[in-house]
Amino acid sequence: MRNKILDTAIESLRTEGLKFSVDTIASQLKISKKTIYKFFPDKENFAYAIYEKYYSRISESVGEIEKSGDNIKFRLLMAYWDASFMIRSEIFNKYKLNNCIYSYVMKLQNELWSRIISLIAPSASQTDKAIFRTIIEGAFENAEKYSFSAELIVEKLVKIL
Repeated sequence: MRNKILDTAIESLRTEGLKFSVDTIASQLKISKKTIYKFFPDKENFAYAIYEKYYSRISESVGEIEKSGDNIKFRLLMAYWDASFMIRSEIFNKYKLNNCIYSYVMKLQNELWSRIISLIAPSASQTDKAIFRTIIEGAFENAEKYSFSAELIVEKLVKIL
């Protein structure tokens, strides 16, 4: 049940963003909130577990993408897009998640970035890698503002890289 709760929470957070709630997860799984809190004593523990599982899963996905050799840059940037959506500051502010959780999640995000950029641009300098990240994250942040799809943004980014 713990894994079902986490899987549902990850999918809900990905698809619903700020509309995400423990009530929604309980409803989707046809269980009570109390059942969720049997596995996770408070929202901080729940958040740690959600992000730990999410980043473990995305790390596996990056490994599969790397081995496939098929459209690697596009697929890696799409994975990074997904991860970037999961760490928007509004999510942490809305759910009043503490700085320790935010720091933990940013550490995981930075590790993911390091892995992805080393696969996309292995010979790039540290400065170039930082510039790429700035451009990529800026594009991700502005995509919604201009109603651009993830795929369109990532396609253009791949051409730039």
